[in-house]
Amino acid sequence: MSASIQVPQSAPLEFADQVDFTGGLNMSDEWFKLGQNETPECLNVVFDSMGGFRSRRGAVRLNTVGEASMPSSLWSYGDGSTYQMMAHVGTSLRYSTGGNFSAAGTLGTLSGPSFGATYSGIGYVARNAQDTTMSWNGTTLSALTDAHLGYDADYNSPSGTKAPRAKFVTSQHDRLWLGYTSEGGTDFPNRVRFSFVGDPASYLSTDYIDIDVGTTGGDEITAMVAVGDHVLVFKKHSVHMIMGYDQASFQVIDIRNGLGAVSQQGVTVGERGVFFFDHSEGLQLYVPPTQRGNDSDPFIDVFSKLRRLMRDDVIDDTTVAAEVQVGIVGDQVWLFLPNLSLAEDF
Repeated sequence: MSASIQVPQSAPLEFADQVDFTGGLNMSDEWFKLGQNETPECLNVVFDSMGGFRSRRGAVRLNTVGEASMPSSLWSYGDGSTYQMMAHVGTSLRYSTGGNFSAAGTLGTLSGPSFGATYSGIGYVARNAQDTTMSWNGTTLSALTDAHLGYDADYNSPSGTKAPRAKFVTSQHDRLWLGYTSEGGTDFPNRVRFSFVGDPASYLSTDYIDIDVGTTGGDEITAMVAVGDHVLVFKKHSVHMIMGYDQASFQVIDIRNGLGAVSQQGVTVGERGVFFFDHSEGLQLYVPPTQRGNDSDPFIDVFSKLRRLMRDDVIDDTTVAAEVQVGIVGDQVWLFLPNLSLAEDF
């Protein structure tokens, strides 16, 4: 007795013309959501605004001599004629003008990264709120006096030698702004202090702003940048702006709850606004009022087509805060993320 075997016939291949790739990458697992101008997979290519694509540019080493360890943070310094890349490596601050890194000085043993901002040709380095803020003039790294040991008496008697201990620093409106301060051994994770006008190393004891204390579940400042005419303050679950031009006019506007930045490394400022990485929603864009008008939504979700990576745990949420990096090179945003499923991060 014999039995016949039915062999299923494969469906004929269907071809579709791909006119352009203006939609870019779409990693949705629902194929019917894939647009005709999108692709579900690509590697080492760059899409252009006209819908074409080309191979990603190559990379060359900035330094031929390796560093002792991976930098915990990078920032740029410039005084108008000299431009340097600054790197926090181990316990040291190092700098490069386009080649191998050289020693700038010692930062000390810190449990987190340092960050810097430049004001009038001087770089100011916030040392994770664990030690005094330092200054850098392109050749010499110097420690400032902890402002909490003796604030300036009034605006007519600036010392020019002090700064609060803080985790984050930026410059705006002829002032230096420092966030997440440590004062007399007590951390103030919601506090932002600002310097005298035109004097980034002088401070009054009363010149500070506490951001949204107690209303976001004990959240703390995670990043701070200057954009447009205001200072943008990020927490993990909220975003705030400081508006105004002097002590009498400064005000805090809570512009979004439910979105925030995972870290200072996860924030970068570009021509379109501020790109930042939220721990659950991914990469977002904040557009300042001067570029969008006051009535439109200031936030744009630029990660919607990639969010499956987070939902499927391809991106590790437990390490994303420590490892995510967002930066801008030319007219492109670069995003570095920790990855669970591959041997290397992407």
